[in-house]
Amino acid sequence: MTIHDAINEYLKQCEARKLSWSTLKAYRCDLEILDRSQRHTELLDIESEELQKIIKGNGSLKPATMLRRSVSFHIFFQYCKEKGYIQETPVIKSQRVKLQTPVTLTADKVTGIFRELYSTPKEGKFYWEKSRNMAIVELLYATGMRISELCALKKDDIQFFDEFIIVSMHGNGKRERKFLITNKQVITALQTYQSDVDTASVDVVDSDAVFINRRGRAVSEQTVRYCLKNYNITPKILRNSAAKEMYDSGMNIFRLQGTLGLNSIDSAERFCCRQELENKRTYSLSDCDLRNRLSV
Repeated sequence: MTIHDAINEYLKQCEARKLSWSTLKAYRCDLEILDRSQRHTELLDIESEELQKIIKGNGSLKPATMLRRSVSFHIFFQYCKEKGYIQETPVIKSQRVKLQTPVTLTADKVTGIFRELYSTPKEGKFYWEKSRNMAIVELLYATGMRISELCALKKDDIQFFDEFIIVSMHGNGKRERKFLITNKQVITALQTYQSDVDTASVDVVDSDAVFINRRGRAVSEQTVRYCLKNYNITPKILRNSAAKEMYDSGMNIFRLQGTLGLNSIDSAERFCCRQELENKRTYSLSDCDLRNRLSV
């Protein structure tokens, strides 16, 4: 079997397993590079040295990219071994990557962003987009959810009660986690957005989607990134900032891992100093509702 045929089979199997969109995208991107370089090479003829050259690329790749690529290759060849296509997996040297402290915003910076959001008037035919953007920023910061999770939100995923709302998020591997929000600003932002969409009589195509674009379809990640760019922020920075605030407000490292839907405790530990882990106090729901900590 050729590398090309094996990659196609493997990617179809990944789709059948219903891996997250971002995971599939990463696998496809890395394996397409391998496919272009070794398309007609038989699996049994692949050389470890050649794989290392592909992983390193042209020398301009970041260490994290090379690490991801080596992991993608390793998992692919492990699949081929399990299928009996090869007897042993090629030797792939792991790339050492020093984890950097995530970029986060200070509470004052986040407060300034919210003030700018709420001070900008709603104007024009698509005035409801302003309400949508406010609701998006509020929800991203309040929950620390991924941008992919936000874009995939369905109306049934948000339950409104008298004093709070519960947001259900579906992360990696379709695992569900729930987040309780008591802050009135977040709740009002979501209600105002939905009210503005109804008032503007938007021709909604994806009727079950929470956030939509001008064509009435579920909002894309690209659209969200573009909207946030106006405030010099990214979804990742908002998620990092939310995680840091959750930890600083008293959430222990294991609860933080579950709240953010992280696969590893190491990922959660990036938001704190290891010396602090055993001294972390007990937190309350009001402490961890991040918007209650901002004066706007």
